Amino acid sequence: MNDLQTLHEAWGAPEAPTRNAYTQARAALLQRATTRRRRRFGVRIAVGGVAAATTLAAVAVAENLGGTGPDVVPVAAAAVLEEAAVAAETKPFTAPRDDQWIYTEDRFTTLEGNAEVQRSWRRADGGGIAGIDDNGKLRVTLIERLRKGRRPAPPLFEGYRALAALPTEPEALRRWAYERARNTTGGGMNDDGDVFLIFNHMLRGNVLPPKLEAAIFRVLKQLPGVTVLDTVDVLGRPAIALGLGTSDWLHEELLLDKETYTYRGERSTVTRDATIDPFKAGNPRGEVKKGSKVVVARVLTAIVDEPGQRP
Repeated sequence: MNDLQTLHEAWGAPEAPTRNAYTQARAALLQRATTRRRRRFGVRIAVGGVAAATTLAAVAVAENLGGTGPDVVPVAAAAVLEEAAVAAETKPFTAPRDDQWIYTEDRFTTLEGNAEVQRSWRRADGGGIAGIDDNGKLRVTLIERLRKGRRPAPPLFEGYRALAALPTEPEALRRWAYERARNTTGGGMNDDGDVFLIFNHMLRGNVLPPKLEAAIFRVLKQLPGVTVLDTVDVLGRPAIALGLGTSDWLHEELLLDKETYTYRGERSTVTRDATIDPFKAGNPRGEVKKGSKVVVARVLTAIVDEPGQRP
């Protein structure tokens, strides 16, 4: 069973997205299954139901950056991540109300080289998701309430309050992340890769409390094998690329603004020819070729008052 079908059955969402939508998302990094160690290129959940059809962003890496070995954290990466942590702690911040929506707009390029803009909305309390379907219509899915008017627990990272409840002391957050990695299916070949993807997912999809964002950067600073590279994203913005080989055939990068350390997108590249799940590869042979790329650039993140609203 795939992730979107799981969401459909759990939340009573409309029918699952089209195969075309799945194909667009096949380079995703973190899939939300609950089984242990089924490593795959995977579908990343950004939203559920029909709303997910055009709001699942595929991410990928530009090139294999090599690294300094599995047990070394390069000094440059550690220094950059500490600067990012300080910037997160000191930035102006207003937490969203439960009834507000987190709007994200991304420009992504698929493995075929097609560029699209994806827009999605998630209610800050985790109670709803929305996106634009294949016909250009806004689709809103509100999570069904349990009996006695109680709302089901939102999925991990979807609700701001759940985020705000996570530990902000780096060592405590590190323990939480590795426990999460050991007990869920991730997109990495080991727990280090999964932790990188967990934090990548959190930075990508949410408005984060400043102390939590700072703690994320400080845990990433300790992650073995993380590299740093000055680069430019597909929109021409100077960026810092934090990279890690999360699989023996895939290298992932998290892009941060060079001045503010704000999340700017992601890049991934297949680093060797490989055979994976044909559905995820988008071809009957399951083949992915060295150098294949998908790139995502974050255009905008904002807090709005209703789904469909844009700043």
